[in-house]
Amino acid sequence: MVTISSLDKFLKEHRNVFIDTSLFIYHVEKHPRYHILCDKIFKDIETGRIRASTSTLSLLEILLQPYRLKNESLIFNFYSLLTTYPNLMWIDLTPNIISKPLTQYRQHQPLPPALPVSYAMTVSSKS
Repeated sequence: MVTISSLDKFLKEHRNVFIDTSLFIYHVEKHPRYHILCDKIFKDIETGRIRASTSTLSLLEILLQPYRLKNESLIFNFYSLLTTYPNLMWIDLTPNIISKPLTQYRQHQPLPPALPVSYAMTVSSKS
């Protein structure tokens, strides 16, 4: 189980992190188990202690439910917050990024975990 102290140690060793959709959702929804950990990560990002990257696919996934609900206020709030968050880099979905998980998918590795890994590999190669 991840604790605040083990997370802090990890973040001291890894100044660049990749954030997947679930982290944003857990943070915004104040998930009972993960909110404290998410809050720590987002505070570290905001203050510049760490830098984070995420995919534009995460933005799409985050906005799906507010669009389904036709909740314009929530759409605006999410979009405004996420696209202007300090020290958060957005990585566009490109054919090169898609090709890596598709190759893994062909080898019977599930696609959902493969795509975020491909994004993260793209970020680390640019650092």
